[in-house]
Amino acid sequence: MTNISDAFKNKKAFIGFTVACDPNFTKSIDYVKTLAKAGTDIVEIGVPFSDPVADGPVIQAAGQRAFKSGVSTKRVFEMVAKIREETTVPLVLLVYLNNVFKYGYARFFAACQQLKIGGVIILIFQLRNVQRLHLLLKKPVVR
Repeated sequence: MTNISDAFKNKKAFIGFTVACDPNFTKSIDYVKTLAKAGTDIVEIGVPFSDPVADGPVIQAAGQRAFKSGVSTKRVFEMVAKIREETTVPLVLLVYLNNVFKYGYARFFAACQQLKIGGVIILIFQLRNVQRLHLLLKKPVVR
């Protein structure tokens, strides 16, 4: 199951959360697989950002540990690919727009589609960026 709406078929869903590559790549994969095996309906994966102004202290600390272990957006997608080898649990990425912009909008969403990422929550702080993103998403990269 990779469809987010399927996770809510009983009107309620348990959503687990972890920060990618905290404390490292391998353990992050294990955390997501464990959440899936335990019956988590959706797993949200936080993509660390170097200036996490919207995050609280716990997630900021997790992001710092992830940076020490070598996290990058590319590494997050590699992590998801490994997770997809063993589970189809719906995944949602929580990401700052800066990460998406730096990786490349089309490339980012194409990777999401290829890896069957069911949703993306993007932290955006300027309205003009919302408008640009909306125009991009009207294209058939993501359905």
